[in-house]
Amino acid sequence: MPGGLTLLASLNADIPTPAAGKATIFFSLDSGVPSYKNDAGVVNPLGTNGATGATGAIGPAIPLMESLNEIEPMMIPGPAGPASAAVSGALVLLDTRTASNNATLDFTSLLTSTYDLYIIEVLNAKPSVDASLQLLMSTDNGSTWLGTTNYEYAHQLINQANTQSTSVSAGTSQFFVGTAEADAGRSGVCNTIKLFNPLSASLRKAGTLHAMSDSTDGNQYNMIGMLFLNNTTAVNAYQFKFSSGNILTGIFRLYGVAR
Repeated sequence: MPGGLTLLASLNADIPTPAAGKATIFFSLDSGVPSYKNDAGVVNPLGTNGATGATGAIGPAIPLMESLNEIEPMMIPGPAGPASAAVSGALVLLDTRTASNNATLDFTSLLTSTYDLYIIEVLNAKPSVDASLQLLMSTDNGSTWLGTTNYEYAHQLINQANTQSTSVSAGTSQFFVGTAEADAGRSGVCNTIKLFNPLSASLRKAGTLHAMSDSTDGNQYNMIGMLFLNNTTAVNAYQFKFSSGNILTGIFRLYGVAR
């Protein structure tokens, strides 16, 4: 056929292996497509991919990170979790006041049913004039302060000279919780007071005191005692003041012990 190419139709096995560097083209009756046999005797269909070329050169090395610190994490904020409840017996700071020449320091709206034991810490409370530190209670959240003969206490005192004494009252208008000299450099009153179940509406109120007083007589006293409020109404506020003058300096903290 003019301008055409006529292929010999044959079985693969009938086509002889050509000489080195040669190939025989034919129509394979085995596969039904035009094929060729190379000088290795291998039959391949015409139009297939040629042999894979040589492997290219190795590219430049990618530098390694010097440390994992080079990875910047992506922070995705999650929703806020619920507030955790105080564990039973945990000590929780409820309030801190720093005195600055105050006539009184009133602690109101802090005593709640969440706690049944309260701990008060007083650090270096100093008066503007030599005076005794006093503690008063309220049953109406500080609108008024209990007076008359509601307060009873009994304290044992000992000073650095081993002089021992007591301070007691079977009914007065405030608790006595330490004495302090106003002179510069004196430590004032430092104490820890515990109030047990002050919100009880059926029990009279009990407390304990442990204090160090840099006293008006020039001595330093360790004072241990009990506080007793002869009143069954729930106590929901308290107040500190000095018997004379103001509370010049001092830190007052309130803690609650979770039920």
